[in-house]
Amino acid sequence: MHAWVKDEYGTGYPAVALAGGFPMPLVRETRWLREFEGEPGSLSVSRFLDGSAEITLAELEAGWSQWEEQERSDFCHASAALVTHPDYPAMLRFILKRGSIENCTSIALSAAAKLPSEEAFTELVRCLKVATPGPAANFSQAIAFTRHPEAVATLREFLRQIWSQPRLWENDPFNNWLAFDAVACIEHLITLGVSPAEFECEARALAAHPCAGNRDSWQIILAKYYPALAGIKSSRP
Repeated sequence: MHAWVKDEYGTGYPAVALAGGFPMPLVRETRWLREFEGEPGSLSVSRFLDGSAEITLAELEAGWSQWEEQERSDFCHASAALVTHPDYPAMLRFILKRGSIENCTSIALSAAAKLPSEEAFTELVRCLKVATPGPAANFSQAIAFTRHPEAVATLREFLRQIWSQPRLWENDPFNNWLAFDAVACIEHLITLGVSPAEFECEARALAAHPCAGNRDSWQIILAKYYPALAGIKSSRP
């Protein structure tokens, strides 16, 4: 285990991890991840990050078909810590080819960062089409990150497709993921240079979404672009 880990997470790691000064006991440990829960919430630590796990491209290719889906999911969540691994771009290509759409969601931003822009954009657009109508916020974020010349047009079309879904306005005990995708997509378009004014009507409607979780997400993600809309009350049933 890397020496810095005890400085970051406390001397009790891995049985207990400190987060913001609060002790969080270990609740789940797998080949690739350690998960902790406590007063601040939850924390996942990649075992690639702390040095207690390692893998090669050949091992990934040989083992993938033998792994249960949970192990594949854990690997994808943990794999961002392999960013300096010489095989990591090839690992990303393998997962994009062989993984489920949920697996690809977990590595979308890494693919945008580590693969050539044209290659990443092509693969991420393919994934977005499979995932549409959602949830797909990780793919829209990663497409924006590529800064590809067609990223804006692609995300405009994605937002148009979301907006055509009646389920966009359904209430939910936690979060309406179509509405979250719409909020995230608007932010990604703004980060690509599109004026916030272009989406003011959509932003106004989303600010008053019937789902409290979505209204909270709107405040966190879009309120800074639309301060005049903050505090709008839901007008939908």
